Amino acid sequence: MIKKLNRIIQWCDHHAGFLTFLTFLLMIILAIPYNSINLGFATTWLDKIYVLLIYKVKIPLFTFILLALIIFLYFKKIRKRYNKTTIDIEFLTGHWKNEWTVDGVTHSENCEIKPGGKYFLMNKHYFDLLNFNYNSKTNIITFTKSGVQPGDSRTAKNILKIINNDVIKGSEENHEIKYTREF
Repeated sequence: MIKKLNRIIQWCDHHAGFLTFLTFLLMIILAIPYNSINLGFATTWLDKIYVLLIYKVKIPLFTFILLALIIFLYFKKIRKRYNKTTIDIEFLTGHWKNEWTVDGVTHSENCEIKPGGKYFLMNKHYFDLLNFNYNSKTNIITFTKSGVQPGDSRTAKNILKIINNDVIKGSEENHEIKYTREF
């Protein structure tokens, strides 16, 4: 029984546009009194729709309110589905205070991330930020810091949650890290 109900819910979710159209059509047909136009001669639904389109009919206000509500909810659902926030590496561009904790000791440094994911310390290019990825559902960004100085082959995987546009917290390899944007 529960499996059948879940299948019905999934089908309705998948065919939401079709069901909205049917609801709209049914609302219009049921909202018009039969004595305002002669629908008695119309034997099929298509005939009734044709008669409705030909005659000028006064539709009650509640029909328009209900229709507006259905359209609003439907487009809100579509907008959520297709209007997801996208963030790229340029989100990190700017001056940051980088704080990390290793073995209970907190360290910090001021860094600048330039366009293209170039990580600078004391005006010197130390890292490239590679493999940038953003998950809009969890609001988490991931990237790999890769050393660019001669002889520096360090890499560090960062998994960071965006708290707001100015604070990002998470982990870098085996320690906690926090980036705070500076102005």
